[in-house]
Amino acid sequence: MLITHLSLRNIRSFNDGTDVNIDLPEGTVLFEGDVGSGKSTILYAVEFALFGLGDMDGSYLLSEGANSGYAKVRILQGHKTLEVHRGLKRTGGNVLQESCYISEDGTVSELSPGDLKQRVIGELGFNEPSHPRAESLVFRYAVFTPQEQMKEIIQRNPDERLHVIRRVLGIQSYQVAAENSDLIVKRLRNDVRNAEAATEDLEEMEEEAELERFRIKELDLRIPRLQMEETQAEYQTESLSAKLEEAKGERERIGAIAERIPEIRRSMTRLQSDINEDEERISDLERRIEQEYIPSMNAFMEKPPPTELRAEELERDLGSKKMSLEKRRATSLLLAGRLSETKELVKNGVCPRCGQRISRDFKDQSAHLEEELQSVQIEVAALDEEVSRLDSLLVRARRYLEEERKYIHESKQKAEMEIEIGARRRHATDSRREAQRLGEDLSKTEAEEARLAELKSKIDAITRDLRKSQEWKEKLARTLTESTTAKGYAEGSLVKLVSQIEAKRKKREQVKRLRIHSSWLADFFKPTVELIERQTMIQTNLRFSQHFQRFFSYLVDDPDLSVRVTDDFSPVFERQGYVQEFDTLSGGERTSIALAYRLALNTIVQEDIGTGTGDLVILDEPTDGFSKEQIQKMREILGALHSRQVILVSHEKELESMADRMMLVEKVNGTSKVSPV
Repeated sequence: MLITHLSLRNIRSFNDGTDVNIDLPEGTVLFEGDVGSGKSTILYAVEFALFGLGDMDGSYLLSEGANSGYAKVRILQGHKTLEVHRGLKRTGGNVLQESCYISEDGTVSELSPGDLKQRVIGELGFNEPSHPRAESLVFRYAVFTPQEQMKEIIQRNPDERLHVIRRVLGIQSYQVAAENSDLIVKRLRNDVRNAEAATEDLEEMEEEAELERFRIKELDLRIPRLQMEETQAEYQTESLSAKLEEAKGERERIGAIAERIPEIRRSMTRLQSDINEDEERISDLERRIEQEYIPSMNAFMEKPPPTELRAEELERDLGSKKMSLEKRRATSLLLAGRLSETKELVKNGVCPRCGQRISRDFKDQSAHLEEELQSVQIEVAALDEEVSRLDSLLVRARRYLEEERKYIHESKQKAEMEIEIGARRRHATDSRREAQRLGEDLSKTEAEEARLAELKSKIDAITRDLRKSQEWKEKLARTLTESTTAKGYAEGSLVKLVSQIEAKRKKREQVKRLRIHSSWLADFFKPTVELIERQTMIQTNLRFSQHFQRFFSYLVDDPDLSVRVTDDFSPVFERQGYVQEFDTLSGGERTSIALAYRLALNTIVQEDIGTGTGDLVILDEPTDGFSKEQIQKMREILGALHSRQVILVSHEKELESMADRMMLVEKVNGTSKVSPV
C-alpha cells in the first residue's frame, strides 16, 4: 500500500475552512515543524480516512468552532487506485461521521461508516474485526506508530502485551481454537449426558409401544362387531319409529275426526236454524208483496199521464215563458215612462233643458209610443196566462212523476224480494242436503272415535319397545365411539412412541459419534493445536528477538547493553550481564528500545500477514530523546526497512538529509499550514 495524496479540511488545527492538499511520492517523506505545529494531525487524518474514528471522539478531530470537515486519502494497492473519503458533521453536542464513500478507479460507492471500514479492511487484506469503534491493530503495529504509543507496548503488563501480539500476528487463532475445542468438548460431553438421560427410558417405551400395538389389534377385532350390532340396532329403531309414526298418524287422523263431532253437531243445529229462518223470511216476503206492492202498482198502471210532455220539458218551457214575460213587462214599463215624458213635453210645448219649442215630430212620436205600449201589454197578458197554464200542468206532471218513481221503486223492491225468495229457497234446499250429509258424517266419525282407546294401547307398547331399542343403540354408539377414540389415541400414541423411539435410537447413535468427536478434540485436536501454537510462538519469538536485537544495534552502539525478549515477548534489558528496569534507562535508551521493539513487531507483522504493508511505514517522532549520534543512525534504520514509502513526522533538523521529499508544517495565528520544501 502506498499513499499518493491526502486532502483535509477543518481537522484539528487545520481550521481555516479551506482544503489542504498534500501529494505524497515514493521514498522517504519528512513532515517537519515545531512541536504543536500540527504534524501528527496529518497522520491521524490518514488513519481516520481509512478506518474511521475507532476509539477516538469525533470532537477530537473536528476543528473547534467548525460545523463540518473531512479527510480524504488516495492509495495505491496493487494495481488498484482507491480514494477513501470520510466527513465529520457537528449535530447538537455530538460530532458524527457523514458523507463516506470509496472510489475505485473512478467508480464511487457511498457507504455507511461501518461498511466503508469493512470495505477498506477487505481491500488491504487485514484479518481483523470491522467494528466501527475498533481500532485497526494491524495498521497501528505494522504501518503507523503514533508518538504517544511508542513505548506503550513495552510498558503493558505481560498478559496484555502477549494478547496484543497474538491478535496482531494472528497467533491468537490457535489459542481461540484450543479454547473453543474445550468449549466444544464440554458441550459435547454435556450433550452426551443429556442424550444418555434422554434415552434411559428407551426400553420402557419399546414395551409400551408393543402394548399399544396389542391394544390396537384387539380394538380392530372389536370395532367391526360393534359396528354390525349398531347397524342392527339402528334398523330395529328405524322400524319401530316408523310403526310408531304410523300409529301416531292414525291416532292424529282419528283424533282430528273425533274433534269434528261437536262442530258437526253445531253445524247441523246452525243449518236447521238457517232453514227455519229462510222459511220464515220467504213467508214474510210473499205476504208483503201480496199486500203492499201489488195493489199500489196496479192502481198506478190504471191512471193515464196528465200530458205527453215530461216534467223536465215543462220546466224548461215554463222557465222560457217566465223570462219572456219579464222582458215584455220591462219593455212595457220602459215604454210607459217614455210615453209619459213625451206627453209632458207636448203639453208644455217647451224643452225643460234647452228652452226650445217642441216640434210636431214629438206629437207623432207620442202616438207611436202609445200604440207600441198597447201591443206590449197584450203580449204580457197572453204570456201571463200561458205561464199560469204551464205552472198548473207542471204541478200535475210532478205529482205523476212522483207516483211513477214510487211505482219503479216498488217494482224494484218487489223484484229484489222475489230474488231473495228464490235465493232463500235454494239456500234452504242446500242446507237440508248439507244437514243430511253431516248426519251421515257424524255417524262415521262416532264409529272411528271408538278405535282411539285401542290405538293408545298400541302406541304405548311401541313406545316402550322403541325406548329400549334407542337405549341399546346409544349404548352401542358410545361403546363404538369409545373404542374408535381409544384406537385413535392408541394409534397416535404408537406413532408418537415410534417417533420418540426412533429419535432415541438416533440419539444413542449420536452418543457414540459425540464420544468419538469429544475424544478426538480432547486427545488429538487440542494437543496438536497447542503444539503448533508453541512451535509458532517459539519461532516467532526467535525471529522477533533477532529483529529486536538488530534494530537496537543500529541505534545503540554499547557492547555492555544488550536486549532480548522472554517467551511472553517481555523485553529484557541487560548491562554487563545484569538485568535493568526500563525506567532506570536514559531517555535516549528508552526511546531506542521502544523504537527497536516496535520496528521488530512491525517487521514480524509484515512477514506473517503478507498484505503488502511492507511498502509503507509511518513513524511519528521516532527520535524523541535521541542524541545527535543516534539520530544519524536513523539512516541505517530507514535503509534496513526496505520500504517503498516511509513517512516521518519529526521536529529534528538532522533528519532532513535522510528525506527524499520534505514538507514544512507551520502554525500561523492558530491555523496549521503545509508547504513543500
